[in-house]
Amino acid sequence: MKKAVADTSALISIALSGKLPEVVENIGLFAPKAVKLEIAEMAGYDDIEGGAAKNILNFIKNKKISLIEIKNEKNARDLTGKSIDQGEAECFELAAEEKIGTILMDDVNAAYRITGLAKPKNISIKISTAAIVELIKQEKLAKKQGIFALQKMVKNRQWEKGILEFLIKKYVKEI
Repeated sequence: MKKAVADTSALISIALSGKLPEVVENIGLFAPKAVKLEIAEMAGYDDIEGGAAKNILNFIKNKKISLIEIKNEKNARDLTGKSIDQGEAECFELAAEEKIGTILMDDVNAAYRITGLAKPKNISIKISTAAIVELIKQEKLAKKQGIFALQKMVKNRQWEKGILEFLIKKYVKEI
């Protein structure tokens, strides 16, 4: 994974792992306009996620996370519905338009709905954990540091005993 489109939840998760600087240094992260708007809204809150959002906005401002406007907003709008919000829809459209093979998102329902559309376009949907695991595989991050970052992500996102914690453990076994 040299490049990935990241949605709001994935960016927040990576930031809360404490490894956003390492991720943006080693993986080209891209986000559409809707994701930036969602992050900007979150930055208005005075909590752990608001702090993470402010950090992400600095990375966008300093062009460490590339903000790209999608060309076909109608396609993205047509995707929105019960399980897929505007940010997730724009992430899919951005990946399709720019031929970026990975989308990072932590919304399991949206990921499930988008996967069927993504496969024919050779786009894989992964949870944010994949970025940390990729750094470990590239030997840009020691395994012990990576596992600590993933544990920190689980704790900060309050994913204990949930499906995302289960998926993270599955990823860790692959390292």
